[in-house]
Amino acid sequence: MTSPTHDLAFFKGFLARPWKVASPVPSGRKLARKIAEQIDPEPGGFVLELGPGTGAVTRAIRELGIAEGDLVLIESDPEFVALLRAEFPRARVVAGDAFAFPEVLGEDARGLCGIVSGLPVMGEPLERRRRFLQSAMDALGAGEPFVQFSYSSRPPLPCIDGVDMQHAAMVWQNLIPMHIWVYRRSEKKLSAERRGCRAGAGAAGPWLPCADRRAYQTAVCAALWALGRRNEAERDTLTTSC
Repeated sequence: MTSPTHDLAFFKGFLARPWKVASPVPSGRKLARKIAEQIDPEPGGFVLELGPGTGAVTRAIRELGIAEGDLVLIESDPEFVALLRAEFPRARVVAGDAFAFPEVLGEDARGLCGIVSGLPVMGEPLERRRRFLQSAMDALGAGEPFVQFSYSSRPPLPCIDGVDMQHAAMVWQNLIPMHIWVYRRSEKKLSAERRGCRAGAGAAGPWLPCADRRAYQTAVCAALWALGRRNEAERDTLTTSC
């Protein structure tokens, strides 16, 4: 469960760098658990988390049964990095650009048994998203999942040849409802067209479609209001206790 300290740190990160932090609040417990369920808990490799923030999904992955020592976390925000290192001392926490994880990890970016990304990919150009997905596929073992969660109802990463895409879940029980998308290397190496993926999926470039942009703005306002109410309730409780 996230603490007020985690929530405040996350909110400050969102205000400072909204293009890097996808939400004003951390992932809720139900969303985090649903994301973690996409990863095979059997031992045998490392799980890479890109943009873990204050560790909401990291906790759920650990609770799933994956050893903390098998977690690799790449985070660019210095305050988040400090929080992660304090809470997950046995995990490898790397301060760096999660989009450039192959360069950050070097030879260690191979044979991973899962990748989880909470990065705001919809704000990136289409070609960069393609390269990002291809890098993830190159880093994973055969059939292992790349999990991307996003507020968008459209595929956040465009289809590429030899990759299967699955809309695994939508979690409404979150301050900002989220979609969970899972990508895997295809056993049959089918092309994107034969898999029924539209060539234009996710082709909005660096800007969101109007409907998604309005929905996101509404969701962010609702999240900020709920966060303010929660802080007021906690302050009232502390005042009563004193």
